[in-house]
Amino acid sequence: MKSSRTGKDDIARRILLDQLADKWSILVLGELCDGPVRFNEIKRCVSGLSQKTLTQCLRRLERNGLVARRVLMSKPLGVEYALTPLGRSLTAPFEALFAWADEHLSEMLGAQADFDQRAS
Repeated sequence: MKSSRTGKDDIARRILLDQLADKWSILVLGELCDGPVRFNEIKRCVSGLSQKTLTQCLRRLERNGLVARRVLMSKPLGVEYALTPLGRSLTAPFEALFAWADEHLSEMLGAQADFDQRAS
């Protein structure tokens, strides 16, 4: 998958891919694939994710045009996040990535155990 881009475009693409490939971004975007989700629901669903890290992740995704933020004026007040049309364009690749991970998880765990045994 070579690219014909060089220089500034290559750097911008690398930064974007770094942000998308970040473990929290993938998991947060995965939660949003099924529709809008409140902040605290995302936090509950993504194990190990702190409030500060989630806030930073959502701001980065919003800045990149992948996520839209909406303040809910209900009682109690809340904030809801949803994929933008650009963000929804990632649904199919993310579903494929998650399906691949589910399909190959046991293989990878076995490979890790084999490696760890050889390394010790």
